[in-house]
Formats: sequence, structure tokens, C-alpha cells
Amino acid sequence: MKLMLRDRRLEAEPEQGTTLLEVLVALAMLAVLTTTVLAIFSPTALWISKARNETTAANYAAALLEDLRDKRSLLQAVNDIAPEDLGLAQPYKPALPAGINARIDMEVMAGYGGLYKVEVSVNWSEGSEQREVKMTTLMRRV
Repeated sequence: MKLMLRDRRLEAEPEQGTTLLEVLVALAMLAVLTTTVLAIFSPTALWISKARNETTAANYAAALLEDLRDKRSLLQAVNDIAPEDLGLAQPYKPALPAGINARIDMEVMAGYGGLYKVEVSVNWSEGSEQREVKMTTLMRRV
């Protein structure tokens, strides 16, 4: 920086470029901002994963109930039977993520003339946590 002393005031000529300190401060600020943004979006990715699994399980349970509704002759008083044992949901199996299991419970509603309470339970695990979706409906055997 040159200083000019004459009859006028002191004038400083501007320097060009940035110093190493300015670059380091800018990088530190960028690192703090990036860390904050990643901390905000990290739980969101976990929530999206959980929502995807729950939606898949609910859709699978609904598909099983619809298959059973189409094949009412399969209605019988059984507990904890796999859909595959009834020949249900074969087209859906390849699309399911690994670890999603379904069970069907059917019981006769006494005094209602062929009315069955049908419950589909879909289970899966998310890390160490076991999750479950249950759907229940009433169906009449034709």
C-alpha cells in the first residue's frame, strides 16, 4: 500500500485480490452452513424411508383384502395363515421389499350367517424396531 503525501489528504491506493485469511474465513462459513443444511435434511430422509415402508405395507394389506374379496370361497376360520398358503397376492410378491411379511386371521362372526371378520397383519423391521400395519374388514362368504 502506497501512501501519497502532498498538499492533499492522505490517500491509500486499493489493493487487489484476497488474502489467505479471507479465503479461510469464507471456507469456514461455508462449512458451517453446509453442516447445518445436512443436519436439517438427514432426519427427513429417515422419515421418507419410514413413510415408504408404511405405505408399501398398507398397500399390500389392502391388495390382500381385495384378492380375498374376489375369492370369497377361500374364507374359512383360520388363524395366522400366510397369504401364499391361500394362493393370494402372487403378482405383488416381486414388488415387495425384503423383510415384509403378511399374515391373515379369519374368524366366523357367530349369529351373523356366514359373516367373517378378516384381519391382515403386515410386519417389517426398521433397524431394531419392529413395525406392523393391520387392516380389518367384514366379508360374507358367497
